Amino acid sequence: MKKYYLKNAEMKGISKLIEYKSKTILMYMKNIDSEERERIERYIQKTVPEDIDDYRLIYSDEMVIGCLSVKPYDDGFIIDELYLEPLYRNRGIGRNIIKKIIEADSSKPTYLWVYKANKKAIKLYKGNFKNKSASY
Repeated sequence: MKKYYLKNAEMKGISKLIEYKSKTILMYMKNIDSEERERIERYIQKTVPEDIDDYRLIYSDEMVIGCLSVKPYDDGFIIDELYLEPLYRNRGIGRNIIKKIIEADSSKPTYLWVYKANKKAIKLYKGNFKNKSASY
């Protein structure tokens, strides 16, 4: 597996975060009209800058290859977004990131949010939560 690292997101990288969030949301929003698409795009433009402190960019060889958002949630934290460029998927990067997040503070529950249609993400999450209570 190629080496990767996480870095706190900054406003100067906001366009990449917006791009990734748009891809993540719109990939699973089939058959939406232009008005709904515009509403989603406005939502993304508004919320990504507001949540910038929750984002981490994923780098490999000084190149951004993805991002994730981890934020406080109830009594633990939630992995709300995990996006990897297609060339970097299925290489264990997402699995390793999730594992490290869980291990960093195993005393707190970890929550995940995923679209039901995202079967690959569900498979990834199930693989990381074999011994945890989960609902899908």
